[in-house]
Amino acid sequence: MPVNRNKILDFLKINSGSSYCDDCLSATLKIFPRQQVNQICRQLHIAGVISRELGICSECGKNKTINYVGAFKERSHAPLTGKDHVSLEWFWEGNVLEKIVEYMVNVEGFEILIKSNTAKRTQGPDILARKGNILRHVEVKGYPSQRYMRDVPGGRKGNFKRTSPATQARHWFSDGLFELILSKSENESVQIALGLPEFNTYLKLLNQIKYFREKMELYCYLVNKDGKVKLIQPHEKVNENVIKNSLASFSDKIRQFFAPPPKNNMEKSLLHPFSSLELLIKNHQPVYSLNNLKIYDITRATKGRIRAYAYVDDLKNICKLLPEDDVKNCMNTIIEFIVNKRLQIASVNECLEKCSVSNETFLTSILLLHKKGILSIKSQSGKIYLKLLLGYEHLKTLGFRIRRGPTKVYKPSAERGWAIVGEEYKQIFNTLAEEERKRIQLLREG
Repeated sequence: MPVNRNKILDFLKINSGSSYCDDCLSATLKIFPRQQVNQICRQLHIAGVISRELGICSECGKNKTINYVGAFKERSHAPLTGKDHVSLEWFWEGNVLEKIVEYMVNVEGFEILIKSNTAKRTQGPDILARKGNILRHVEVKGYPSQRYMRDVPGGRKGNFKRTSPATQARHWFSDGLFELILSKSENESVQIALGLPEFNTYLKLLNQIKYFREKMELYCYLVNKDGKVKLIQPHEKVNENVIKNSLASFSDKIRQFFAPPPKNNMEKSLLHPFSSLELLIKNHQPVYSLNNLKIYDITRATKGRIRAYAYVDDLKNICKLLPEDDVKNCMNTIIEFIVNKRLQIASVNECLEKCSVSNETFLTSILLLHKKGILSIKSQSGKIYLKLLLGYEHLKTLGFRIRRGPTKVYKPSAERGWAIVGEEYKQIFNTLAEEERKRIQLLREG
């Protein structure tokens, strides 16, 4: 019983952003019979260690008795009711709009002609304001919540969405931009502006369309969590400091997540789940495994709190966290580089030179692409080559951002190549190439 008690405490603490019913805890932690979970959770609730009440289970999405660690109001896992639930989130479109209106009136001296009602979804411009001869049209977008905040078909209100908030935010960004293009086309003299909450996804998109912002004279209002508004000029680039200040950096999240428990506090010490990353991934299956090398998707273990992959080498006793964005950018660079090659084949050295990332990030990207059936690996004349297995249009549907164009002639660098990658990594690629050769041979013989 003490072992199962600790397992439940550890699991609820590591998933402190979620709540679980007894059935899901029993199935996830493999504690049987289910009544044992019920008894342990009731005892922990009576002792004041965890909270236990009716609400939405993060795993099955059903309205049941749930268990969680932390204050219930902060976690907000109960069924959503009433008209004001969306207004609790600072990044909701209505809240962002109000902050921008205050800034335009009090700081810039604009007169508000039109202000939309976000809750009622009124049509037309979100904000239309005048200052002398200047007429400014502002399209405001919030940031997607992780749960359905309105009544949707199937009674999913309050349930967690399957779509990533970052993916949905890109669609909202495009919608807002298109509305401003239509407005500018109808009246060339009107000034256009975007109003956005300060999230990493939006900041990156603003930098990516910097040329368009300059040509169209597109302004942008950024609202942070504290309600402060900053006006970004059309020619201004959103610098990295803004991104780091708006969201906790990856390293800060890691330090906070794996922070040691406070001393001289036995109750909080009991709730601290793991002292290292190795224990976090101990009970999870790797997304890729080859000999002593394993790749784990940490987002599955932390319910998205840490967007990263874990690179584990059992032989060398190495365990590293690789930010998900770094791995995805590396994969995109590799695919884009090979697509623009004449025969869509490139050596590993060429790809490594192009990516300029750590060996672990590069190797993880190659292994994940190979696992998904996007790349094949071949060995010829002592060199390792990567060949695309999917066409350009298919790759675009998978989400890769590919720019067509000629590639530069590859010139080996003295600072890169196998001298840096190491002989052990070359053996991994050779192993993969040999396995693929045998697989193709078996298919031909069959």
